[in-house]
Amino acid sequence: MKLFAGRFRYAVFSVIFLLIMLLATIIAFEVAIPRIFGKWWPSINIVSNPDHRMTQEQYDDVNIDGIRSALDADAFRDEDFNIIVLGDSFVYGMLLGRQDTIPYRLEELAHAAGYNNVRVINFGWISSSPYLSLRLLRDIGKKYKPDLVIEVVDMTDFWDDTFYRRAVERRGFFAIGHWFPATSMLLGKWGREIIRQEWYSQALWGVPWQRYFAMERPLDQTRSYLDAVVSNLDETERYVTDVLQARFMVFVMPRSVQYSERETPDDHNDEYTRLGPYSLEPFRYFADIAPGKSYPVISLLDDFRHTTVFPLTFEHDPHHTSAGNKESARFIWERLQQQGVLPRPQMPMPAGTTSR
Repeated sequence: MKLFAGRFRYAVFSVIFLLIMLLATIIAFEVAIPRIFGKWWPSINIVSNPDHRMTQEQYDDVNIDGIRSALDADAFRDEDFNIIVLGDSFVYGMLLGRQDTIPYRLEELAHAAGYNNVRVINFGWISSSPYLSLRLLRDIGKKYKPDLVIEVVDMTDFWDDTFYRRAVERRGFFAIGHWFPATSMLLGKWGREIIRQEWYSQALWGVPWQRYFAMERPLDQTRSYLDAVVSNLDETERYVTDVLQARFMVFVMPRSVQYSERETPDDHNDEYTRLGPYSLEPFRYFADIAPGKSYPVISLLDDFRHTTVFPLTFEHDPHHTSAGNKESARFIWERLQQQGVLPRPQMPMPAGTTSR
């Protein structure tokens, strides 16, 4: 009996010791990681800071609101036709200067066509999503006096929107995970790169383990996540119409693996299949829901399929090059003209008033 009691005490002591060591390791990790990443930690820490907006401390080409613009909000006038473009890194202009982004090129096209009162504002930032874009729009959108709001939907939005909403609302694992974000993100990294199991990712984040799952699975398995994105788009349209008194349009941007064998040849990401059997399921979904919407939902898939410009993306990264963004802006500009949402061409604006 004494032998059993001794072993039991030893086992309890061992468990307590291991728990203390685990807690100490987590605390050390949570202290060290933010210090290692420094000013970039707020943008990386999407668990307890899901909005992860840009700041002037991090970027030298954003304004006081963290918008990639040369001007602050008070420079935008009611008499101009102001266009806000919402989106993620494809709108922001990953790996490129501000002059090579879609919003910059779009304003350039407008001015070249005589629409000199058109101003285009870049509300995109890395790893944003429609849900986060709506939160940003509600916080600062009114200051920019928009007449038109454009949302550019990317293929990561279906994962991101569910993740970010759960993080903001602290649902499921986020209820405790936000207290130790570095450890939580490490668990997430293990899930995507090592474990790769649905049960793990669903328990942790409430989403499939593949970030590009919408391109890898039949639509009947992913529809609920796509519906969640469209629900956020609907909510954005209501806010844009009722509060901002502006018009709203959605453009669905394809990834190069959905339309090309040649683009991004050195991209070896195994989370998606180039021209796979389910690559176009998101576009099938949007083609199905578009007719029932009060705002235009426009696919850019065929535009990218038929363009003669090559390459549109970097060799190692699926983001667009300067030429890719120039083409993207051209596709969007043509649709804006077709939709009749633009004002009449105006006389040239005063020197020094460009928003780009």
